[in-house]
Amino acid sequence: MTRRKRTTSTTLHLTALTPLSRLCFCLFSFASLAAASAAVLQQHINLALFQDISDISISEGSCETGQFKAGRCFYFIDRAAVAVAALRAIEDFNNRDNRIISRFGDPDVVACQKNVSFAGFWDTKGSGIEALRNLLSVLNQTRLDVLISSTGSDRATAIAPTLGLLSIPTIAAAATSPALSDVDRFPTFMRTVPSDDGAAKAICNFWGNNLELLDAAVIYVADPFGDGYAQAVLKHCVFGGTVPTPQQLYASTDTSAQSFRIEIFGFEQSSAVSIESAVARFGASKINVALVVALGQDNPSVLQEAYNRGFLRSVPQSLWALSDGARLNMLDLLSEPARHAVSGSIR
Repeated sequence: MTRRKRTTSTTLHLTALTPLSRLCFCLFSFASLAAASAAVLQQHINLALFQDISDISISEGSCETGQFKAGRCFYFIDRAAVAVAALRAIEDFNNRDNRIISRFGDPDVVACQKNVSFAGFWDTKGSGIEALRNLLSVLNQTRLDVLISSTGSDRATAIAPTLGLLSIPTIAAAATSPALSDVDRFPTFMRTVPSDDGAAKAICNFWGNNLELLDAAVIYVADPFGDGYAQAVLKHCVFGGTVPTPQQLYASTDTSAQSFRIEIFGFEQSSAVSIESAVARFGASKINVALVVALGQDNPSVLQEAYNRGFLRSVPQSLWALSDGARLNMLDLLSEPARHAVSGSIR
């Protein structure tokens, strides 16, 4: 890995919230919205909840044993627990019961002359198209005043323009794409987690200042989550905080004239062929440091392919990092030799 002379030193601190705690933040934000909003004149506010309970992009072979049903892979019970918690939180808000969420007992919330009616719960199945179908179904069935979404950037990007056009607030708990911060495109979108822009800036500082690197790569899923993350890394590592053009983002980026060289390699979600191509192109770049920005089982798929091609190794050591779209238990899906190579290589 290429290093440069040390200039300054920074410390990288990254934190993550569980889906359940993110939902609590959503409902905390909703309490403030309901108490302060004069635009919603109805006594009852109709609220819908979108959540990824299953994923149609995960094949039966890649799904956990016994979890593949009705043509899609179902997540574990923690996803369903989020929906149950939402029902309990709505009941507590209506009763102004602050034993779990203290905000519900604040004077402005207690004085709020509104209650929440639950319009329903919809499984977005890990798909932006499915999320949009769900939204159209909700709008055809009932009046919708607020949408709370515990889904990712792909689903949020699919539904946020329509919600903005209809002036319906949406509060997201897991959509981190920097593009969603554009208030002109998404005027009613809010979120309870920071965008990936801050994480990308921290990574660039860590690579450049702490590790004194001159080059690194991003291997990313080509969806709103991965595209936004890769663009943010280019923005902070190469372009000094200026948003790169689409041509710079999607082309094979030549940054040899820059002080920090970043190359990006996108792949199609859940496509073994596309992942193989992205990893092969990464290897041809001769870069020894990589950030994987992927979802679910695509993370071990990228790492396994990198190991198979000799790019992820213990000696000479390579340096790999995973974004918060990865779960550490996914590393169990790697082969035994790949797990040994990962030890000491993953950050």
